[in-house]
Amino acid sequence: MLHYAAAPPNAPSKKIRCALCVLKNLCDLCNLCVLCVFARGHLLKFSKFFFVVARISFLQMSNSTTQADGDKTPQPVSRRDFLKSLGRTGVGVALAGIGAAALLSRREDRSVWQIDPFKCVMCGRCATACVLPMSAARCMHNKQMCGYCDLCFGYFLPNHTARNEGAENQVCPLGAIERDRVEGDYFSYTIDRTACNGCAQCVKLCTHSGNGSLFLQIQNDICVQCNECSIARACPAKAISRIPAPQMYLLKESHRRPATDPAS
Repeated sequence: MLHYAAAPPNAPSKKIRCALCVLKNLCDLCNLCVLCVFARGHLLKFSKFFFVVARISFLQMSNSTTQADGDKTPQPVSRRDFLKSLGRTGVGVALAGIGAAALLSRREDRSVWQIDPFKCVMCGRCATACVLPMSAARCMHNKQMCGYCDLCFGYFLPNHTARNEGAENQVCPLGAIERDRVEGDYFSYTIDRTACNGCAQCVKLCTHSGNGSLFLQIQNDICVQCNECSIARACPAKAISRIPAPQMYLLKESHRRPATDPAS
């Protein structure tokens, strides 16, 4: 079935640092600093927030009232000056939190380009239509569907002369598929993403002659997320569209799309 892969959970953060940035932790409940608390909508005790703002204001006033002769000893700060600095600092922190919230909201609302594996016709245009020097579309392998065959149709050319890893026997022109013996006549196949250019030659043979465990997909960590994807514009099957960013990838988990799949 067509599956939306979720992002792996974040590792727990240490209490001495904010869970989202490098600032010191200020909230015992959510392990976030004051800016990230505003941005994420978490609750922060007013007393603690007030203490932080007051501390920043005091340090600013102390630094601004040092003697001009080079003495770094802080000078006494009047109550009026301290309250003025406190107000300015509080407003600044609040505005920074609002700005961070807007940026995070924009990030969560964005979408990413993905290929529908069941609509893809393996035309090869993904390798040539992308704006990047090496296309962001790369081959992916669902090893749960793989038969670990000695004769892999996605690896060996139909007219190969020997059952070995020689370049003259491989489907992939760039040698981006690694073949390793598991045991006996069973072999595992791994895609080298750094070498694959998304030509879809292996995907075509695996789909038409094998079990279809190979498929093309746009890699989110490589794609620059253009407003209008040049690959989508060139795709004859209209197999490329946007999905919400938190869903990350459209994966292929069966030979055919189930009739109950909403995208069918």
